[in-house]
Amino acid sequence: MTPSQLRLYRSTVFLGRKPKVGWPAEFAVITAWEPTGEKWSPVRNRAADRKLSRALISEGHRPWRITGASPDFVHREPGWLVPIGRKDAIRIGRDFLQIAVFHVRRGRVTVLPCFRGRPAPFGRPWGEAWVGRPV
Repeated sequence: MTPSQLRLYRSTVFLGRKPKVGWPAEFAVITAWEPTGEKWSPVRNRAADRKLSRALISEGHRPWRITGASPDFVHREPGWLVPIGRKDAIRIGRDFLQIAVFHVRRGRVTVLPCFRGRPAPFGRPWGEAWVGRPV
């Protein structure tokens, strides 16, 4: 992950409804949209999103819809909150050719590169990154 990509990841805000049971103690936010930074059509992105959702469910997870967005909400990537650890988050991110995924543990957010680079602190706790607007 390049420094400019890390800056974009760190600027992300998260949209969606809070689970009724509250946030898991540990979870990842993973998307299948526009892997490796490519520009995809909405149809292709939705197909990849459905494939990711099915893959998560087939592994026994119950994914929760969360959307990562730019601070001005112009760019949005629907994704999934999944209560998994770092290793599985990176594996799934790699399977879907993502540059990085987000991992949250006890409210602390980390950007996990899927292919190159080291985990990097997000710079804000989950409670500040999640803005809670409906998807």
